Amino acid sequence: MNNLSTLVKNTAISAGVAIAASTFFAATPADAFTMRFDPALGGAATSDYTGSTGELKFDFLDAGNDSVKILLTISNTTPSEIGSSLVGFTFDQFDWMETLSYTYDDMGTNFTRVFDPVTMQPFGSFDFGIRTTGNGNFQGGSANLGLREGNSAQVAFTFQKVGKTASELESLFSSAYEKGELRSGARFQQVGPNQADSDIVLGHYFQSVEIPPEEPVVSVPEPTVTLGLGMFALGALGAGRKNRKSEC
Repeated sequence: MNNLSTLVKNTAISAGVAIAASTFFAATPADAFTMRFDPALGGAATSDYTGSTGELKFDFLDAGNDSVKILLTISNTTPSEIGSSLVGFTFDQFDWMETLSYTYDDMGTNFTRVFDPVTMQPFGSFDFGIRTTGNGNFQGGSANLGLREGNSAQVAFTFQKVGKTASELESLFSSAYEKGELRSGARFQQVGPNQADSDIVLGHYFQSVEIPPEEPVVSVPEPTVTLGLGMFALGALGAGRKNRKSEC
């Protein structure tokens, strides 16, 4: 094989690698969803609402043996000029999941108390309630162990014998929360400059997309550059032949 053929072949291979790489990195990213506790976005709140806001993000992970872990990230997004302590939150599951066994992991946070089911008035009952302190009706309890504004915490529920993959369960949950068939809520205490108020807020569905980190770009030579390289190779080859003739 002469030098020009080798050059053209290597250039074609490089272009093929670049196309394959761009196709791989364009794969659809995994998605998740978040419930935002903010009446300005559509979530209802108690009539004496004083400005607390938060978020509850749902992520679903396959845990093996037909189990699915629901990772919950709870955040207190209350503006610092208002201030609050997020002391507990609630969420619903599907009726068919009520017979499933599950384990709860507080992941080292202060959200150590789980109630199944729970009442959080004036919004009625929920399938799960997670609190730092207090009882199952979301009344009373100390706010000193709550999540202060600007902070987040993670807890997890692992359900056994689900009969669905994490992706399938996530899709079902996302659709049900978006339609309002399932709900979540959050309770805040020590709200305001005097830390004398409290808020209870329902979540408002928000779809979020996980964006993968940028991958290095594989450059592909322009056609004119490739042609130039080919002409250069031909010129160098011809010059070499002339030199060999002159030496004879």
